[in-house]
Amino acid sequence: MSFGEVLKPRQKQNIKCYASIPKEGSYEAILIMAAVYNDYPIFHELYKNAMDWIIAKIGGYLKDTLAGRGDVEKLVEVIHEQAKQQSALNTILANGIVKANDDLASLHGKLIDTLPELVENARSPAKKMVAPVGKTCTQMTQFADTENEFIVSEPEALVIRSELDLEIGEMQDYVCNKIYELNLGTGACKLYVEGIGGSINGKISDPALDTPNNIYSRCLNEQRGFKFKAKPVDRDGEIHKLFISDATE
Repeated sequence: MSFGEVLKPRQKQNIKCYASIPKEGSYEAILIMAAVYNDYPIFHELYKNAMDWIIAKIGGYLKDTLAGRGDVEKLVEVIHEQAKQQSALNTILANGIVKANDDLASLHGKLIDTLPELVENARSPAKKMVAPVGKTCTQMTQFADTENEFIVSEPEALVIRSELDLEIGEMQDYVCNKIYELNLGTGACKLYVEGIGGSINGKISDPALDTPNNIYSRCLNEQRGFKFKAKPVDRDGEIHKLFISDATE
């Protein structure tokens, strides 16, 4: 049996954390401390912006990779160029990812070696993080109102949550031959699309869906088609779901 104390409202508890100096080439300390550095003055203000920047970039890469669109080469290039221009970031990298006084030549190798494990470790928490997207909200913004913000969209959230091997395609033009199910509250729909066999599940994010007598409800009632733009999510080369952004008659 264990005993503890329940804190009173507004009562604060002091927490001590002990950590050894990270080994050369390791940036685990940066990632571990990232979760708490905004709440505790463990970094000098000089390095705060640099920490914000690198955490956002790595976070954005994790999101893209889990959604099937990560580009480690681009991440390395962006970090490399930024470090050339920002001494604070260079100092953080030198004490974490790369060797001190290095010219960042080893950055590529360090990231290649460590990012796959980081992605796998983030997979389960990411599923929980994006759970509201598509259910209670249409997107999630990380690092909002900063120059480093990035968005988790509905297609990305679907891919991150899914146990299936899904892939996000580029925005394309389609022709709907017939829409036969439509939920005005959620935007969920079923439709027949020209050139695609069988019915397709869709999700409409077009703000026009909220207006009376909109194009989607009209075409449903009149049993006629329309043109639309959508981002596909594919499974094994076949369309799994279409995320529809706008439509015209």
